[in-house]
Amino acid sequence: MRQTLSAHWLFTGSKEAGVSAAVLFSLICSADRHGLNPQVYLEDLICKMRGLGENPTDTQLERFLPDHWQAPAAPAGPADTASNAPLPTLPGASRDRPDAD
Repeated sequence: MRQTLSAHWLFTGSKEAGVSAAVLFSLICSADRHGLNPQVYLEDLICKMRGLGENPTDTQLERFLPDHWQAPAAPAGPADTASNAPLPTLPGASRDRPDAD
């Protein structure tokens, strides 16, 4: 890996943390570029990769790349009504702004 941003690791605390952050940012951007929801992608990735063991092969890891990944199937059952619920408001906050036209 070519060192092009040599001093940027200072903001992450160590070179190792900088490399980890770069990998994470790369996965997030790649997922977004492939039209995936990065949060769903990373949650599924982390859950499924736990079962690969200490030294997974490149072939095992390839199926987790954003361009190969398949979203998990939605669970069967009643429709999710929580996503349709109104958002809570903070005490003293109003949804109606008097200055809005």
